[in-house]
Amino acid sequence: MTFPSTGAHNQEKRPDVAAPSMGTQAIESLYNVMQLRRDVRRGFLPDRVPSEVLKRCLFAAHVAPSVGFMQPWRFIAVDDADTRATLVRGFEAANEKAREIYDDERAQEYAQLKLAGLRDAPHLLGVTCEVDAARGHGLGRQSWPETAQYSTVCAIQNFWLAARAEGVGVGWVSIIEKDVMRSALALPSGVEPIALLCVGFVDSFGEKPELELAEWESRAAFEGIMVQDCFDGPAAFADLAAAPVQVPAPAPGSGYTAAALRQEQLTKPPGSLGKLEDIALTLAAIQDAEKPSARPAATLIFAADHPVVRHGTAAYPASVTAGMIANFAAGGAAASVSAVAVHGMALEVHDVGVDTPYELGANSVAVVRRHPCADRTAGDLRTEDAMDEALFRACLEAGRQAVLALDPAPKILLLGEMGIGNTTPSSAVAAALLGLPAA
Repeated sequence: MTFPSTGAHNQEKRPDVAAPSMGTQAIESLYNVMQLRRDVRRGFLPDRVPSEVLKRCLFAAHVAPSVGFMQPWRFIAVDDADTRATLVRGFEAANEKAREIYDDERAQEYAQLKLAGLRDAPHLLGVTCEVDAARGHGLGRQSWPETAQYSTVCAIQNFWLAARAEGVGVGWVSIIEKDVMRSALALPSGVEPIALLCVGFVDSFGEKPELELAEWESRAAFEGIMVQDCFDGPAAFADLAAAPVQVPAPAPGSGYTAAALRQEQLTKPPGSLGKLEDIALTLAAIQDAEKPSARPAATLIFAADHPVVRHGTAAYPASVTAGMIANFAAGGAAASVSAVAVHGMALEVHDVGVDTPYELGANSVAVVRRHPCADRTAGDLRTEDAMDEALFRACLEAGRQAVLALDPAPKILLLGEMGIGNTTPSSAVAAALLGLPAA
């Protein structure tokens, strides 16, 4: 889901007497910040955010709209270790209670989610609302008194967007009972807890919201966001379904620009490093850093047997796959040497279907994990389906969980696979996709 292009903004019809816009650059910057804001739960760095940066984010919160101009918000910095510990325990209790409402499969998915960074974030902010504040003289609150809380949420959103623009991560913890926050933060009567925010620099911002990446929920269709006249009325913009909204990729940030300028100043002919220069600029744009980092990094190898090798399609028996797992773990394989010895990367081998038993030595250089899907035998693709849909999805889930479990999350991730006879299924898949005979 992306914002409409602003490229034609200056050509859009505007009344002659209308106040001017803030210009294409400001509009694009605002929309990019909105689109790239994330609810951060992992990857917090221990470094404290400079006071001046926090002040700017708080100022953004303070200029938020509020009903009757009452400005009912207050941010509480939680620096006391015992208070933080109380809030952590409150989250854990509420989190366990929340998990119990789901059935077995959904409960397992819930348990895999990381829903708070309370232990890791260098800053913890409680946000409160003085619901009966005299400021604003009650204007706008007679019919809808809850607009005081809504106003505080507007301040939180302003803080959140400003923090994202500053490269600071924010995570909103809502899995905690209000009474726990009231007690821990010593809130007086008439003051309500609204949010518990984890704040700090992070190693990366996700390409998409974490719950979307985890497939907990999908993004709702945009064309239904506004209807006409009544709740079940027709879509106000009927053309959105037929012509989805598009926007160019976010403009390169300061990191990309600085990295490009630095490349121009290096003592080398322009473009002499070929694709390496493009890769470096891509990393600079992703990390918004003049000198992007390739650390931490990890290598994941997924291993499985292919029963089709019984027909002599490979030079080695399937049992060699198990031997290679032991070799990866012992550090004797080329991938092990390259990942661990040369580049100092984390190395993991994931067994998703190896039938032959293997033994691991005491001094393994790799983490070896066997997934539940490995207990199901794949089929001989020459005479039957290599896997049914359930096994196929289980293998995909094993890969997804392997990546999500990496801690710290890598900036560079290398993926590999091991399975004697893997050229045969690869050729069969290629033939099927290209509409060519498999023989």
